[in-house]
Amino acid sequence: MSLSDERIVWIESNNVVLRVRTYPTSGKKRAQRIPGTEFIGRFLRYVLPSDFKRTRHYGLVSPARKKRGLALARAAFDMPPPQPAVIE
Repeated sequence: MSLSDERIVWIESNNVVLRVRTYPTSGKKRAQRIPGTEFIGRFLRYVLPSDFKRTRHYGLVSPARKKRGLALARAAFDMPPPQPAVIE
């Protein structure tokens, strides 16, 4: 389960209320109350140690090869090149 600030509905005394999906296929959501200590534990799962790097900075969209990588991906899916006016 990923944890983002959009999913936090409110915080009360020792509990945090989160928005969760009831079933992944239906997309319906409900509020779930969890203890603050469990919330902190879930949150800390996503904090990396200081020596680690996030992998999203590597691969197809890494800064060093973003232009070339995206061009190859567009070619693989037969997509036209981006329009300069659309890029901000």
